[in-house]
Amino acid sequence: MRRGDLFLTYVIWYSFGRFFIEGLRTDSLMIFDFLRTAQVISIVLIVGAVITIIYRRKTGLSRIRYLSDDSPKKNNKNKNKNKNKKREKK
Repeated sequence: MRRGDLFLTYVIWYSFGRFFIEGLRTDSLMIFDFLRTAQVISIVLIVGAVITIIYRRKTGLSRIRYLSDDSPKKNNKNKNKNKNKKREKK
């Protein structure tokens, strides 16, 4: 999974569920005769999250994956190991 995708996936699925739950309510504020305000917000959030995922992948902002060799934490550990090896040699 790429960095940031987990949050955006949560936004998509939460909004998806919320859209249908709001459809069951009887006391909601209606925007049109068939859509409630919360449903419109859910649609906007779903579209926004999908666009953000696509944008981040095309521009390379989400190129770092979780638990991969190119993550910053592992690179720092490897650098520290290399420094320690150099110190031991001296």
